[in-house]
Amino acid sequence: MTTPRSIQGGTRVQDPHNVEAEQAFLGSILSEPATISRAGRLVRPADFFEARHSLIFQAMLDLDKAETPLDLVTLGEQLGPQLADVGGMAYLMQIKHDAPWSGNLDFYAAIIRKYARLRRLIGGCGRIVRLAQRAALNATVAGEALALAEQTLLALVKEQRLYSVRPIGDLVSAYFEKIETYPGAFNLATGLAALDALCGGWQPGELVYLAGEPGTLKTTLVLKLLKSLAGRKAALFSMESSNLALVQRLLASETGVRPDLLRTGDIERDLPALQSAGSRLAELGLYVDDTPGLLLSELRSKARWLHYLWGLDLIVVNYLQLLRSDQKHDSREEELAAISRALKALARELRLPLLAVFRFDPAADDRAMQAEADIIWWLKRSGNHLTLTQTRWRDGPEGAAFELIYDPVRQEFSEPAKEAYGSIQTIQSRAQPRKHQRRMADPAANSPGAGTV
Repeated sequence: MTTPRSIQGGTRVQDPHNVEAEQAFLGSILSEPATISRAGRLVRPADFFEARHSLIFQAMLDLDKAETPLDLVTLGEQLGPQLADVGGMAYLMQIKHDAPWSGNLDFYAAIIRKYARLRRLIGGCGRIVRLAQRAALNATVAGEALALAEQTLLALVKEQRLYSVRPIGDLVSAYFEKIETYPGAFNLATGLAALDALCGGWQPGELVYLAGEPGTLKTTLVLKLLKSLAGRKAALFSMESSNLALVQRLLASETGVRPDLLRTGDIERDLPALQSAGSRLAELGLYVDDTPGLLLSELRSKARWLHYLWGLDLIVVNYLQLLRSDQKHDSREEELAAISRALKALARELRLPLLAVFRFDPAADDRAMQAEADIIWWLKRSGNHLTLTQTRWRDGPEGAAFELIYDPVRQEFSEPAKEAYGSIQTIQSRAQPRKHQRRMADPAANSPGAGTV
């Protein structure tokens, strides 16, 4: 096992590491001390590249084992004479202050484990090379070199696999621990009360489709949902609309200024209201990328970094068919199915919901792509009246729906009063039971018994 480098020692080129992830991991624990028990199950002190980070984490674990409250004072006391070696109280305060978001603890841990495995692989391979060089001079050493190679690689593979295998008792404990530490952590409100009544809000790791034919105001509804994420952070990958077009839509919905005036710049009379709306929009934790024809690998890379830096709560892809795969496929249907699987994997990896807008094509076979979705919301439009139907829900009944009224001037929606859709239990009782897998299509054709509530 490779030991962490000394505090005074230099960095070897062959030692892969991410010091920022280590600092973020430790700072997150200091910001949310209740996470120390879970942190101890995610990484080990020896997994850290920086020796001082290993010392700090071991001191945290010792405090937890002794059932001593963890804070800057108790941690400094636990470190004792080693406090100066790790950079003093100033360094502990710095990593706590600079921690991006404690909710990303698992994400930081995965980075730390990855580089720790790579360093152990490098160290093991170095020993194998040296032993193999000896074997060239002494044939009796050859068997020893092969045995060491097998043991080294087997240990690394075993370690990587076991990190993803957890006893059910640990999973149950982690669930209640997260609920206590982050109330509401497993439920992200959508911004529409009727929509929350359909499914209870978004859950981490879910892939959600907002589907419909062209012209059903899917993008407009997405912007409404994003505006409702007060205090949350979201990334919007907008391959359909430019940043400028999105800003114009948002300003129109906030102020009621006609979209055509915003397009032409004839806004002198409405400038104060628009500036006020702009200030409100600037407070949204929304990050927008309008790169056209984005590659799947590019989207994943950007999403991971945004999540690492800012702690995202939601990712939105608008829209799915404009996303391009990095691999060649025999058909467009196969390519979309592969993209869908990758988006589902990304949602699981980052532990957040991912909303993908889907433009329905009646000539395409989308069953394989549809299979990856946890939830599918279908939009149907008749003038300024829209019906949103939950045509798929992996965890419950399907077919429930509600109506939205669209104001084309404000580019805004109004939803029914609460008494119109009732409680979650009421709306689910009106829904249809789950049926066999079917093509994504107009719910009026696929679910004739579904009632609009």
